[in-house]
Amino acid sequence: MYAPFQILKAARTVEDPASRIFRLLDDQERRIARIFLTAISSLRKEIDLDEIAGLLESGRINDALRTLQSTADELAVASNVAFVTSGQSAAKFLADADLGRVVFNQVNLRAVAAMQGNRLELIRQFTEGQRKATSRAIIQGIESGSNPIAAARNFRDSIGLTEKQWGFVSNYRKVLERVGIDAGAQAKALKRAFRDGRSDKTIRAAAEAGRPLTPKQIDTMIERSTQRLFKRRAEVIARTESLRAVNQGNEEAYAQAIEQEIIRPEQLERTWRTSIDGRERETHHTLNGQARKYGEVWTTINGTLRYPGDPLAPGKETIMCRCAILTRIVRF
Repeated sequence: MYAPFQILKAARTVEDPASRIFRLLDDQERRIARIFLTAISSLRKEIDLDEIAGLLESGRINDALRTLQSTADELAVASNVAFVTSGQSAAKFLADADLGRVVFNQVNLRAVAAMQGNRLELIRQFTEGQRKATSRAIIQGIESGSNPIAAARNFRDSIGLTEKQWGFVSNYRKVLERVGIDAGAQAKALKRAFRDGRSDKTIRAAAEAGRPLTPKQIDTMIERSTQRLFKRRAEVIARTESLRAVNQGNEEAYAQAIEQEIIRPEQLERTWRTSIDGRERETHHTLNGQARKYGEVWTTINGTLRYPGDPLAPGKETIMCRCAILTRIVRF
């Protein structure tokens, strides 16, 4: 409860620094990226090409796709851990600042609903994106007349990639297969954004000799390129999910502090902090430094945000964002 004598004290301000959120974002981003890469690597190794080939040959594509569900589940768990970790960090800050002891309740109905919503949306987005990439890979294998094992290999190689990324890989393979045969293939191969530079020397040598690359050389180049794309996908997923979960968990901690009467809404002033490095969104550059009272939103040309990573905001305002909220608390 609010102590009566508090209103007699001179007002002081305490700042919950944005640096606390940025540290959490860095930690959780690394953890989620590591989980994604480990899960994808394990899944690719566990794929039984003969088993997948049998499923594809009998038309049981959905059964083959269900093998991808485990990765989505692991990412969802990782997102929820980030949410709870952030909430606990905010509660600790309030206690360390002598504002009051907040018991962050992760089974609070609102917190549970938020984590469940995040889980379902992450699984939906990941599964939907993966299905598109994998379905495209399977269809390409079928249309090219590949045998079932080759189609299964396409299935395996598409795991962890978006549909667009699989397009990069597929087109890169086609170009590599023309090196040493088509005079223009070398230039095309060396312009691929996600190629691995270690392959350039081999590509040039084959082109100059008029000798096609061997299947093993092509597979190695494709695998190296795919690994680079995996890392990029991991970065996008990890940054976006950590942003959402960390900021959301932080907001939940403040909501619980208000409910526990540790602080009052009118004591809070929130300021948007953007990482200014030349890569920030123009809309977020504009938001940088803008202050709001608790419960007020920030507005851009694309809509409103309650905080960075707001799941209700459009993706163009949240994907790969690196913003945070600085909270200033007036203490009496």
